[in-house]
Amino acid sequence: MVDKSSTKSSVAVAVIVDRVAGNRSVLLVRRVDDGDACPVWVFPGGKIEYKETPICAAQRELREEAGMDARKPRVIGNRTHPISGVDMYYVGFGKFFDCGASHDEKIAEKRWVPVDDIERYVGGSLYSKVASYLKQGQTEHRFQPE
Repeated sequence: MVDKSSTKSSVAVAVIVDRVAGNRSVLLVRRVDDGDACPVWVFPGGKIEYKETPICAAQRELREEAGMDARKPRVIGNRTHPISGVDMYYVGFGKFFDCGASHDEKIAEKRWVPVDDIERYVGGSLYSKVASYLKQGQTEHRFQPE
């Protein structure tokens, strides 16, 4: 769990990579422009709730924002975001599936973006550990819910 004794909130994001026909893509969501300092295209994610782990928060936000479920989590890393100053936790998942439409009015769309094009979408603030995770050829697998 994340220490909630400070007033600063923490955020968890889900990093989902899919391989289709030999091409690797990463899942991003486009936020409705609300004047926030956050980039428009981001990994699905959001605030970690009280007594929630970063992994549970990333799974919840993935369901809410992208309509997807995921299993086999792996914490890629955490950092203080250089632009927003928010504590960020990045979570990769080994398996995932699409379970329907998102239920978050702050999300305009979701898109699979080629891994090589991610900088065009998220700008120059891509966390080095996430970049390494994407370059490793980490392959997640779609699965059917049980």
